[in-house]
Amino acid sequence: MQGIGHVASEIFTVDVRMVIALKQYVKLIIDEFKNQMPQSSMENGERKNDARRLLAQ
Repeated sequence: MQGIGHVASEIFTVDVRMVIALKQYVKLIIDEFKNQMPQSSMENGERKNDARRLLAQ
């Protein structure tokens, strides 16, 4: 029983991390639509890379 709980908590941890990264990614896309300016899209690109790094962990 203890082993199953451990695996479940690991899956939950991964899910939480993915949900957080997905929320950030969605926010990036919304931000991009809000301000379609060259400077802000450079910042969004940096934040996109951060989100990808989170997902890669």
